Amino acid sequence: MNDFFGELKERGFVAQITNTGIEKALDQKGLTFYLGLDPTADSLHIGHIVPIMLAAHLQKMGHKPIILVGGATGLIGDPSEKDRERPLLSKSQVEKNVVAIKGQVSRLLSFDGKNSAQIVNNADWLVSYRLIDFLRDIGKHFTINELLGRESIKQRLTSREQGISFTEFSYMMLQAADYLELFQKYNCRLQIGGTDQWGNIIAGVDLIKRKLGKVAHALVVPLLTRSDGKKFGKTEAGAVWLDPDKTSPYQMYQYWLNVADEDAVGFLKMFTFLPLEQIRTIANQAKKDPGQRLAQKALACEFVSMIHGDEELAAITGACQLLFGEEKDRVSDKELACLCSAAPQKEISQKNLDLGLSIDEAVVLAGLAGSKKEARRLIDQGGVYLNNRRCRFEEKITKKDFISGKVVLLRAGKKRYSILVLK
Repeated sequence: MNDFFGELKERGFVAQITNTGIEKALDQKGLTFYLGLDPTADSLHIGHIVPIMLAAHLQKMGHKPIILVGGATGLIGDPSEKDRERPLLSKSQVEKNVVAIKGQVSRLLSFDGKNSAQIVNNADWLVSYRLIDFLRDIGKHFTINELLGRESIKQRLTSREQGISFTEFSYMMLQAADYLELFQKYNCRLQIGGTDQWGNIIAGVDLIKRKLGKVAHALVVPLLTRSDGKKFGKTEAGAVWLDPDKTSPYQMYQYWLNVADEDAVGFLKMFTFLPLEQIRTIANQAKKDPGQRLAQKALACEFVSMIHGDEELAAITGACQLLFGEEKDRVSDKELACLCSAAPQKEISQKNLDLGLSIDEAVVLAGLAGSKKEARRLIDQGGVYLNNRRCRFEEKITKKDFISGKVVLLRAGKKRYSILVLK
């Protein structure tokens, strides 16, 4: 007997479910379910990933995912967990965001095979709804009292002076209409999402029961927080995006590498496809030798490989070898790109190297010291490294010092890096 529901609970995906026999439904293969994503930006960030990872795990268990991209609801905006109304996006921006999100979701879900994922856009049915038809077919199944009792709407009514617009007030009914449409067209019997979506999802469950007399399920994942109290998926520079132009693969790798020991094993369960038994082994090894950060390294490698591919991961690990102490005479173009995203860089021309560039001049040029005097003091103290080799004051940098004829890595102390790039 499968215990798919038990595995989902152990991985941390289950925050709340309907009392509709969902456990039994999940333990049998072939359940069609859906996850809605509103295209409010042209990239997902890792704060969005928990329900998508749940969808991916459900697919691997034999269930069929539908990803609903809100081409229509994205024009309105969901009031859930928001203390003010979202700015309305143009249709062209929503369409652009839809295309970008489709590409990112395809890295996590399979669109081939018996239970292949499919992407639908609720603009295909909601945009064509006539107002009177919508009020008769959908609106009559909801009472104002019921809608006002939903937490997402109640918070907005009491927490700010401007209240809530009718546009956003109608959002819950629109999402309920989505669930009804997918239930009727694809026999979709489960909707998943974040805890902030519970009220919206339950509205769909209730609509299906009232209109069709059928049972539908709901499952929401927990709101994820870090043990240090900081918001999950955020850094000092902002959100960690899946789009490599917004967050470099190296920065994503470092985010996971730097999570707290208290978070690492739980994140391994939730953000990778590693078997639970293997994760338990990693957890035991990490507990014995926490300094090795084995759980964080496994997490960083698995997630970056999943989102950006093995080739990008290999480039990151190669760049890290150079950044963290290993001497290398060659770097690939991808490793060079990782290095340049990890440390500040300065360009230098060949003519600066004709007579050799003194180490103190290089340290100032690289921004590791404010003056030659300060640079000389660092060098005298043995705190300056050229390509991870401690420098002497009398040395000069020449073209032969440039790894692959492209870059020189300068380091002051343990963690201050800068790169000189040969033009």
